[in-house]
Amino acid sequence: MKLLRTLSLTVMAAFSAYTVPKYGWPIVLEKARAQMDSGEPERPPAPRPSEDRSIAEPWTGVILAPAVELTARNDGRLAKVLVRVGDTVHAGDVLAQLDITVQLHEIAAAEAALRASRAEAGAASVSLAQAADRAKRRKMVVKYGDTELPIVSPEELVGSNFDQKAAGSRLVAAAANTQERVARLEQLRATVDEATIRAPFDGAVATRYLEPGAHVRSGMSLIRLVGQGGLRVRFAVPEAEAGAVQLASKVLLECDGQTLGAAIDRIAPEVESSSGTIFVEASVEGVHESQHTALAGRVVGVKLAPAVSLPTEGIPAINPTSG
Repeated sequence: MKLLRTLSLTVMAAFSAYTVPKYGWPIVLEKARAQMDSGEPERPPAPRPSEDRSIAEPWTGVILAPAVELTARNDGRLAKVLVRVGDTVHAGDVLAQLDITVQLHEIAAAEAALRASRAEAGAASVSLAQAADRAKRRKMVVKYGDTELPIVSPEELVGSNFDQKAAGSRLVAAAANTQERVARLEQLRATVDEATIRAPFDGAVATRYLEPGAHVRSGMSLIRLVGQGGLRVRFAVPEAEAGAVQLASKVLLECDGQTLGAAIDRIAPEVESSSGTIFVEASVEGVHESQHTALAGRVVGVKLAPAVSLPTEGIPAINPTSG
């Protein structure tokens, strides 16, 4: 009994040392009686989780650069590749060339066919003019007193009119044939132009997929070009933490021991239902253009930059009335 009483006093002393400063004596005594009845000491309240986002798990993001996959527009053989990985190029530079031997022969044949078509159209135009002139002359009449007599029979006059209409139809057909061959020639020339792969913007060659001599099909990737524009980072924020990100907020990117800064400039207006996250984009700051190719596509950890608080102590007060 003495041991039990000593133990009870010890528990009450410990309980009082924790709860008196917090609740005051009346509440402490009431809680102590309830604990003595239950025989279970009060557990201290669990500490509230920190709301500081800087010590939470970083978000996962990917660094993006303006990049394009240059593909073949037509089937053919790859004749030349003029660049290698890492080469710097400018907008309009020729990067690769497909073989155009067959297309050049087709262009020559199309040009000859177009010349023949135009000659046919010219001949049809002359025939129409002749038929019109013949029909006009055959419509003439001869006056004999008060009577007008046709110089040809009605049958011949009708035949002249039909000849004129037929000549007009032949001219229309020749003109349509000429337009078709012009379109065919333009299509072949466009195919030749598309066989030349040019850089759409200034950048650096990130990947060279094929070597000269390879057979390519339409849509097959030949070269990956990374532009020299600003880098961006795209990351997903859980819905529960979405309130921590705001436009113009600064974030830090952790990549292989290197820390980069970025400013948030785009926030998705809704939560993606499949992942329960919101996609956020930020512009990466302070990165030299020579590092763009190396950083593009890298996975980084993203966290909010700590807020900068201005010191308030030690700053002398300003008297607005002083001069």
